[in-house]
Amino acid sequence: TVTVNPNLTPGAVGSPQSICYNTAPSTLTQTTAPSGGNGTYAFQWQTSSDNSTFTDIPGATLSSYSPGSLTTTTYYRRNVTSGTCGTVPSVSVKITVYNQLTPSTIGADQTICFGTTPAALSQATVPTGGTGTYTYQWQSSPDNSSFTNITGATNTGYSPGSLTATTYYRLNVTSGSCGTVSTPSVKITVYADL
Repeated sequence: TVTVNPNLTPGAVGSPQSICYNTAPSTLTQTTAPSGGNGTYAFQWQTSSDNSTFTDIPGATLSSYSPGSLTTTTYYRRNVTSGTCGTVPSVSVKITVYNQLTPSTIGADQTICFGTTPAALSQATVPTGGTGTYTYQWQSSPDNSSFTNITGATNTGYSPGSLTATTYYRLNVTSGSCGTVSTPSVKITVYADL
């Protein structure tokens, strides 16, 4: 009698994810169990930057795997070995990593007379990275250290009113769950009252 083991299939290990720069994706878990072969299975997780050349991850030999923080898009797959019936890889899972969130810039410092209005502040460059969508919040400070939100100032540009003291302004840029970053501040120097 010649017993033929069923065809070895690797099962499935989750679905694609998109994450923010330098964060960890959700654990890659088995969604479909392997089947066939001799009925016993050993696992080896692998990683790739191009979905072509895969390398073993040392110690990653369980049915699931938790990657650490990632800064580039990475592919993962799980090899399943069943004795002498060979090794088959799962379909790879792509972890897309958004580019690092960087703020815009908001122009140059200004110097104005006491009680006058500075030129409007606007983005000189646009933010990049994150999810690709952004919300904005302008802030002001008397000392370039402690900043407070300016009520209603949530556009890419802001026009301060007349000033009687030197004031710093910056623009906070938020991109979904990828956090908030601040532009370098702009200093509006106000001359003393004449």
